[in-house]
Amino acid sequence: MASGGAVAALLLVGLGNLYTPWQLVKSPEATLDASWWQGIGWRASRVIVDSGFPWDGEPRPTINEFPAFSFVLGDLHPHLLGLPLLLLVVALALALMLSPVNLWTLFLAGLVVGSSYAVNSWDMPTAALISLVALLASRTAARPVSKLLGAGSLLLIAAIVSLPFSRRYVPSFGADAALVPEPLASLPIVGSLVRTLGIVIWSRSSLGELLLVHGLFLLLGWALAAYVLLRLPERMRPTPAVAIATIGLVAALAFVARFPALVLFALPAVFLFWSSSAPGLSNPERFVAIVTGICWSLITAVEIFYLQDAFGDRMNTIFKVYFQVWALQAVVLGGAAPVVIARLLAHHRWLGTGILVTAGALVLGAATYLPISAYRWTDGFAHWTGLDGLRYLEEVAPDEMAAIAWLRAQAERNAVVVEAPGCSYGVTYGIPHNRVSMASGIPTILGWGGHEYQWRRGDPVNLAELEQRRQEVASIFNGADAGSIEALLERYRVTFVYIGTLERYGLGQQCTTLQRADARGLQHTLESIGWRPLFARGEVVIYGRP
Repeated sequence: MASGGAVAALLLVGLGNLYTPWQLVKSPEATLDASWWQGIGWRASRVIVDSGFPWDGEPRPTINEFPAFSFVLGDLHPHLLGLPLLLLVVALALALMLSPVNLWTLFLAGLVVGSSYAVNSWDMPTAALISLVALLASRTAARPVSKLLGAGSLLLIAAIVSLPFSRRYVPSFGADAALVPEPLASLPIVGSLVRTLGIVIWSRSSLGELLLVHGLFLLLGWALAAYVLLRLPERMRPTPAVAIATIGLVAALAFVARFPALVLFALPAVFLFWSSSAPGLSNPERFVAIVTGICWSLITAVEIFYLQDAFGDRMNTIFKVYFQVWALQAVVLGGAAPVVIARLLAHHRWLGTGILVTAGALVLGAATYLPISAYRWTDGFAHWTGLDGLRYLEEVAPDEMAAIAWLRAQAERNAVVVEAPGCSYGVTYGIPHNRVSMASGIPTILGWGGHEYQWRRGDPVNLAELEQRRQEVASIFNGADAGSIEALLERYRVTFVYIGTLERYGLGQQCTTLQRADARGLQHTLESIGWRPLFARGEVVIYGRP
């Protein structure tokens, strides 16, 4: 249905979670007046706060980003860049369920699953799981052996496609092997799992937090469960007494264990998986049930496990999993919503009406996030400059932007530029750190220190080199002798030395990677060893290799 596509698109990019309407109800004036960073713009992505750590009493906010937040912020992390591939996986997985032995579909699914590992490695397991389950759960005339061969072919294609990336990629997750006690560390599979997955031994997400983040999808998912229940054969439907007893028992267990996700997500996920095997449901209906069940299983899983990474908590795990399940639920639940609600209206008018009215109210409330957030982020749309993310730099530092444009036009493919080694999200004098390599695409010796550490945490050799690089790049701008500078430029095969505002005045007190600089001395040294200025405008000079 066309209406299903419209609802899916709205849920995907047009809505926030329920934090914004909740704040508007509690304190409308303060919510509307707050800045982006102090108000709902930022705080809607930090709803779930972990606490009760055995080693530290300080609460730690996790990250529960959603597409509307990411698009307003404009922070092009891999989770956002990989979103189109994740959506393509949904289409291909449905195609596999409808025709599991179609060679072209198998090839494309393997291509996308393999590519997702390089684009955003978090997406690959989920993409592979959805594709394989859809293929194997298909009820077409294909034989089981054909399905198994198709699944094997899909995985083989994915492995081949990802090979150029995976053979050199060193994952940055995993606890230090020295911290894993024997004999666990020596066991081939168990040792790896213990290093990779941590167990949540602190407080889990509260009922209120889960409702604020997932409330709308919970309503649609439980409505889907009711729809599926109506589609089951009479003999398979649980009696009201059994249903009430089961929900009550799981709810009691969730209350005692302080594990609300158990009744909100795990219980309906089990029902959706079980019912998807029942006769009477079409392949598309079973697909929606299966994907929703996978999403809700993932939400439950991060209440128990987290990936051992540089942060040592659930922050990044919740971030990446929640972003995935938002997109997947938006597509499958949004696409199915008109059919689900129409059937509930036809069979149980009071139930269907209640879900329709509640869903409408939640959609209207969630729709308030995007305009308020965008308004605050853009300072009330005071300076509309289009979709060019670098236009602001032309206003703040036109000389810098002109130099970057020159580099983009003149640099050869293998060029390397040396600039001030910045700090993550750092901005000094209105200029973002590592702006040259970021805006030109030319590699530099060292980017944001914090992110460089995160990316290379799993590789001890490269990790040990980070501090050395920071010191050496800083020494170039701090006035090292000519011999040392020439040796460093040769070692890193530097093509251009960029001397701009940050290289002249440092990066400020908040970023210690470069606090003092000797730009005049550096220029004199570069000219003494044969380098010449190729671009000069204002306080920006670009020196080129002789």
